[in-house]
Order: sequence, then C-alpha cells, then structure tokens
Amino acid sequence: MDSLDYLVRGGRIGMAGAFLGSILNIKPLLFLKDGLVQPYEKVRGKAKAIERLAQIVEERAAGQRIQCALVHGMDPAGMEQFRLKIRARLRCDEPIISKLGAVVGTHTGPGVVGVIFVPE
Repeated sequence: MDSLDYLVRGGRIGMAGAFLGSILNIKPLLFLKDGLVQPYEKVRGKAKAIERLAQIVEERAAGQRIQCALVHGMDPAGMEQFRLKIRARLRCDEPIISKLGAVVGTHTGPGVVGVIFVPE
C-alpha cells in the first residue's frame, strides 16, 4: 500500500500507528486468510515492498507451475514493476492483470499492488 490513511479510515490501524508508519515510510504487506485481512510483515519503502512481495510469492509457489493474477489500485506503474520482478522467478504463463475491486480498494486506497496465485 502506498498510504496508511485508508487503513486508519477503515479502522484497521490507529492514527498514532499511521503517523509513525508514514514517517518511517512503512509499507505493510497483507494477506487474506479465511476472508480476513491479516498482516504479514512491514517493509520500508515501496521498491523494497515490491521486491519482498516477489520473494514471498516465489517462496510460496515453491517452483510449482501456477496461475496468477496481478491487481493494482490505480497504480499501473507499480504493477508493471512487480510484473517484471516476478516474471523470471515464477512458472506462471502470462498473468491476468486487473484493477483491484472496490471492497479491498476501499481499505487499501490507490497505489496498492497485489497478487493472487494458485497451483495449476
């Protein structure tokens, strides 16, 4: 996520946490488990967050052939940067590229980049 403001508005984090996170340029990595948004880890800076997200997907895919979709919240440049990073690392044919849906986008705001993948 590019900004923590939308997490504050959605009640996911407090204003003090968002303020500190903004000063430190924290980019939280989140995942969905059983329909709930859960924290995975925190990274400083967008470039490092995109790199770490690519590493996580590579680790979780474990060399398997996968089907994947890349989603973004009004950030096609960030999505393209992410697509280039994972392209050489994953056994995924051309990924589906899409804008993020309204429900998740409401809580994450513009500038979010995400990935959905399943083994073939």
